[in-house]
Amino acid sequence: MSAKKLLTKEIAEQYLEDENSVAVGDFTEIEDAAVLVLGARKTSKWDSLDLYGLTSLGSTAAKSLSAFKGTLYLWGLTGSGWGEANRLGSSALPSRFSLQRA
Repeated sequence: MSAKKLLTKEIAEQYLEDENSVAVGDFTEIEDAAVLVLGARKTSKWDSLDLYGLTSLGSTAAKSLSAFKGTLYLWGLTGSGWGEANRLGSSALPSRFSLQRA
């Protein structure tokens, strides 16, 4: 089992400054504050967000990610994270998102 890695607001802000500085897909958990930072991106330069390492997604995080306008990759979700993303469905998540079971 791999160790849990928390994506914080500070790491999210660092990623926005230089997307090559942080591999956000390597994180297994995310703070609500970090989701708000990442979800607020509005430019076409950020047309995808690879959060494939996240294993869970709470309702607050899912709702915050709904502000993201590009393609959202959530391939690592398991258990309740998968259920939360599916429960919210297309009305709450971005128009383009990709869910695959890990």
